Amino acid sequence: MKLHLVLFIFAALVILSGCESLKAVIRDPVVSVDSVAITEITFEKADLLVTVVVENPNSFPIPFPLIDWELDINDYNFAEGKIEQNETIGMRKSVTVEIPVSITYTELYNAVKSVAEQKEIDYTVNIGLRFPVPVLENRRFNVEIGGTLPLPVIPKISFRGFELKTLGLQKIEYLLTLEIENNNTFDITIGDFFYDFAVNGLEWSQGTVSNPPVITAGNTAEIPLSLSLNSLSIIRDITQIIAGRKNVEYLFAGAITLNVDLPLFREARIPYSFSGTIQLR
Repeated sequence: MKLHLVLFIFAALVILSGCESLKAVIRDPVVSVDSVAITEITFEKADLLVTVVVENPNSFPIPFPLIDWELDINDYNFAEGKIEQNETIGMRKSVTVEIPVSITYTELYNAVKSVAEQKEIDYTVNIGLRFPVPVLENRRFNVEIGGTLPLPVIPKISFRGFELKTLGLQKIEYLLTLEIENNNTFDITIGDFFYDFAVNGLEWSQGTVSNPPVITAGNTAEIPLSLSLNSLSIIRDITQIIAGRKNVEYLFAGAITLNVDLPLFREARIPYSFSGTIQLR
């Protein structure tokens, strides 16, 4: 039924019955929170979906309510919004209203300083509904729901060093070591692991790491890369550099794919890049 027709019916009821009689006729809508669910979570944000059910127990349709909501985190009003629809709720019918709520971690850390050291947060979604009809229009129907959300932190990737293992006339073997620190409350599995290592602007090696480790919650794992060179020209240059005790410039870069032991967590691709000078020994 069209909204303007519903409002006309209510106006007629007011005129014919009067306000006091109308109070006896109109029954309160029933409002309840059906669920709150995480629809997606990443290292940058979390998306929630709150589902509210509005039931009309009356023998006539009523207008869809004006809905406003607030998201509170650590007693701080972090976000808010409104929902308006030019619709009606049929007699003795119910409707389901979905309220999407998004939490961007950068905005959260800037706004709520108290979460900086937290591994997870408590949140509450407060929802208010007003029905634009006589008798109900000055009342607010309130519901709320809360829960706990993890605060994922991107693992810290560090370059631990470069070490020559074998220096021969036809082959050089060397070791690169990365360290990955997982400060989260959940395990992280490394999927694809790409690397590219260059010295003095010359590419020494590139490739992927096979069978990288699982980094358990709150722990650190080292990833050693044993590599070799058999380019005679590069070997000659390296021998001269070592003999002259000269520093070289290096660039170690790539990307890793992270899978997190959390439902609905989207796979993340994290780039890394380290550069500097070292002395080959």
